[in-house]
Amino acid sequence: MSVSSKRAAVLWTGGKDCNLALYEAQQAGYEIVALVTFMMGNGKFKAHPIDVMRLQAEALGIPYITIPVAEPRISEYWVLNIFSTLSIAKMFLVMSYEAKASNRV
Repeated sequence: MSVSSKRAAVLWTGGKDCNLALYEAQQAGYEIVALVTFMMGNGKFKAHPIDVMRLQAEALGIPYITIPVAEPRISEYWVLNIFSTLSIAKMFLVMSYEAKASNRV
């Protein structure tokens, strides 16, 4: 499989780090099929308003997915959120998602 045929989702917080991860993934030849945000079960997100992130995705022309996280996974979410703010961690997650997706074929 060539790099240009790889599809991936990018974790999205609406900030500059995830924008850089999106850019780097696109530069590496990934087709970005979705921007994904893990949010609290009440529909809130700590960093940026969900509505703003939805508008960002719309402006980029990329589907936007929110995944509610409820107890007992909220503590896991906070750990993920800390690491997902680092571009390198986001790129690792994009590559891991792609590796898992290619094994399902």
